[in-house]
Amino acid sequence: MNESIHGIDLGRSSGEVAIDHLESRFSNVQIISAESHLRNTIDFGYRSIFNNLIVHFKGSGNRLVVGRHCRLAGRFVFDGDDQEIIIESNTSFEGVHLLASEGANMKIGADCMFSYGIEIRNSDSHGIYDMKTRRRINFSENIEIGNHVWLGMGVSVLPGVTIADGCIVGMKSVVTKPLRQRNSVYAGIPAKKIRENVVWSRYKGEDFPQDIVDRLESYEN
Repeated sequence: MNESIHGIDLGRSSGEVAIDHLESRFSNVQIISAESHLRNTIDFGYRSIFNNLIVHFKGSGNRLVVGRHCRLAGRFVFDGDDQEIIIESNTSFEGVHLLASEGANMKIGADCMFSYGIEIRNSDSHGIYDMKTRRRINFSENIEIGNHVWLGMGVSVLPGVTIADGCIVGMKSVVTKPLRQRNSVYAGIPAKKIRENVVWSRYKGEDFPQDIVDRLESYEN
């Protein structure tokens, strides 16, 4: 059953959405679900912050799970049934559009930092067909982004992509294939590796961030 939560607008949501929101903070958050869409659930993470966020369910049985201490803004769309988007703890989005479609899922790791204008979609939203075989060739595929990944402004991540822990993807890059080398910088259209053996920090300073290296090693174990 839907409930009234300060900072969340349920005015356009007549469908069934179960919301768990332990000590989270909301500002200008909209949940949209049609009356025929049932069994959708949202777990807003412990003490996470949500600003200027739309969650739109266009189906039933979908699940959004957010970890602890996240800070998220953008638009998350579930286009179909029984999809899952998982965003792990301490991750921040400045403005991210997520699209989960046709039963394909999405997982984003811990301590990621995504800038503005990010597009992450596991579907092309339209069919492409081979004229000889008459068969469709662009099915939806899962996306998995590792821990401590930095996506620069305007990055696009397309169906079937995986991104390894510790990576940086340069602004306006288009990721079309898996980025498998940990702690590397990728950029371009399509994104290609331009540097490896790097570590990034949210803060500028002269001291080497050994604590981040140790954390990344703990993720690997």
